[in-house]
Amino acid sequence: MSVVRCVTQELLIGGAKAKGVGIKSWKGLYLEHGFATVDPDTGLVHATEEWEHKQDLPELSKTLFNMANADCLFSVGDNVLLWELPPVLLKAVGSLTVYTFLAEGSLMASFMRRNGIDFILDRDPASERRFKDKARHLINIRDIPNINKLRFSYSDPERLLKIQTSLVEAIRLEQRKIVRDRPKGDIQGY
Repeated sequence: MSVVRCVTQELLIGGAKAKGVGIKSWKGLYLEHGFATVDPDTGLVHATEEWEHKQDLPELSKTLFNMANADCLFSVGDNVLLWELPPVLLKAVGSLTVYTFLAEGSLMASFMRRNGIDFILDRDPASERRFKDKARHLINIRDIPNINKLRFSYSDPERLLKIQTSLVEAIRLEQRKIVRDRPKGDIQGY
C-alpha cells in the first residue's frame, strides 16, 4: 500500500455553476420533471434514474449530474446550489496537512468533524498573538453617525432596500473624510 500525502489550503464550498442553469430551470426542469431530488434534512441533491438515462440531453447539465453523483451537490433554500469537496478525496490520502489560520473556528474544521475525518490541530499561539497585535494596530474602528441613524430590520426587507442607498452614501462620505487629509502616496486605490 502506498501512502499519499496531501497538502491543501482551506477550499471546501463554492457556488455550483453550470452553463444555462438558472433557478427557474433548476426548479422547473430538474426538480419538477423528476431529474433530481433533494434530501429535506441535509439538502443533498440526488440524480434520479431518469437523469441517469437522459444525462446526454443538451438541456441537462453534465456538471451538475457529476456533482450529484459524487454526493457533493447541495440545495440551500430555494435558490442556491452549493458544491462541497467530496470527503472521500480527503479520506483517500494517507496524510493530510491543511494550512489555514485559526483553524478551530474555520469551516474546514467543522467540515472534517462532520465527515468523520480525524485531524490534529497544530497551533502556534505566539504567531496568533503577533497577528492579533498587528491587526489591532492596523484596524481603526470608527463611529459613523450617518449609519447610526439608520434602522436595520430583517423582518422588513423592503425597508432594508430603501436604506441601502443611504448606507452606501454614508460609507462614501466617511471614505472621503478619511482620504481628505492624507498624502496621496499613503492611500491605495484612490
